[in-house]
Amino acid sequence: MATTRPAWRHLTFDTWHLALTLIFLAALSLRLYGLNWDQGGDLHPDELFVAKIVLIDRIHLDWPPDVGQLLDPARSGLNPRSADPVTGQYREFAYGALPLWVTDFAAWGLSRVTGTNWNAAERVSLFGRVLSAVLSSVTVLAVAAIASRLGGRLAAQFSERIPQELRHG
Repeated sequence: MATTRPAWRHLTFDTWHLALTLIFLAALSLRLYGLNWDQGGDLHPDELFVAKIVLIDRIHLDWPPDVGQLLDPARSGLNPRSADPVTGQYREFAYGALPLWVTDFAAWGLSRVTGTNWNAAERVSLFGRVLSAVLSSVTVLAVAAIASRLGGRLAAQFSERIPQELRHG
């Protein structure tokens, strides 16, 4: 009869976890250092375009949502490339829409919790920088998990080939 492992293992805080925690905190600290480097001056042209023009003016979700409008690319409030209501021409946008939706939704959620409007034009760039710093630092954890999973299997196979007298010193 085969035994099954529990869905999760009890994690012990060993040297590897301590090192990973320190590396994660260092990565996050370096990403957050000097976050407001332009003192709100909107000096980064892509950030200015994305935050002030697209996120503020183009991305919106009316409530209750009109499904017909949401599914129409020319009129959808979730499409940053929607048609300009004045000219009828589709607008240019060189990036994907998912980061805009995530930023807008996360800023909206934080606004509800703190009472400060993080979707406001003067705050959304700073919020986006913080969100970017946190998410990019989390990739350290994802890479560590993948490396541990792959390296753990390799180490297990390798240790079986080590003679018994060398395993314990």
